[in-house]
Amino acid sequence: MMARGIRVRRAPAGQPARDDFAMVDQAVPNHVDGDLVIRALMVSVDPYLMMPIRAGAFPEGRIRSRTIARVEQSHAPGFAPGDLVLGFARWQERDCVPAAEMRRLEPMAPLPAYLGIAGHSGFTAMVGMALLDPQPDQTVTVSSAAGMVGLVACQLAKAKGARVVAIAGGAKAAHVARLYGLAAGVDHRGRDFATRLEAACPDGIDRHFENVGAHVLDPVLACAGEGARVALCGLIEHYGNDAPVALAHFRAILLKTISILPFSIYRHEADYPAALDELERMVLSGALHAPETIHEGFDAIPDAFLAMLAGDGFGKHLVRVAD
Repeated sequence: MMARGIRVRRAPAGQPARDDFAMVDQAVPNHVDGDLVIRALMVSVDPYLMMPIRAGAFPEGRIRSRTIARVEQSHAPGFAPGDLVLGFARWQERDCVPAAEMRRLEPMAPLPAYLGIAGHSGFTAMVGMALLDPQPDQTVTVSSAAGMVGLVACQLAKAKGARVVAIAGGAKAAHVARLYGLAAGVDHRGRDFATRLEAACPDGIDRHFENVGAHVLDPVLACAGEGARVALCGLIEHYGNDAPVALAHFRAILLKTISILPFSIYRHEADYPAALDELERMVLSGALHAPETIHEGFDAIPDAFLAMLAGDGFGKHLVRVAD
């Protein structure tokens, strides 16, 4: 069986371009016992993919990311044709995947939520906020606040009674602040970012959720209060190059006893099922909500990936491949 797919034509030296991806007809692997033949319905494009793409880590350049799909053939107990499943699959219209790597969905929330707010993005925000443990009236800043992880992190921090400041590019920062009733929104692309951040946090920063990198983190360190905590979730600013990273306010980490807490959700897998149930309940109750940027059609996957890296749109970037 053949299927349309997308491959990395060459590993980009820096930020990728459209020409780095090729549309091809490629073979769907032959199934063995325990496999599912699936048809993709919705594909997630995420910042972390930059690292394996640049490293040439995907076999034959066949990128894998989180996908919601419909089972066409089942060769595994517990799955039947027509079932909806979520897991990692290649960027192709049909694929053959191990059933053990897929989760059967019985959706109550809208389907896109399970790749974003009620999926890994929401779980990432929950893990980071648990590390930060914001308290009422503390000032919490969230970078990349217009992305899905940031949007959920802002809402979780506010629900704890914290004073939340959204950091995002351009007018999106103010929009996020208005959407969720936050204390302020600060544009990190402005030349006066550091000054505006300081003005938005007059009593200093107690907790910070970092998704971007040094461009945002450095001014945050300058504003941080004694004993501040930073949850280091992502470094999208640095995924496209190998240049050294310098922090002008590095000394503040010691002088203010700032805790830098890097984390990976893959070290919290035991908490994942319960967290997904909680996220789904919060979405259904209206306690969590977030916009999504939906791109239409299989051919749109590379452009959706590039748009996400460029910071375009709001919330989770998803590609609707089929209904």
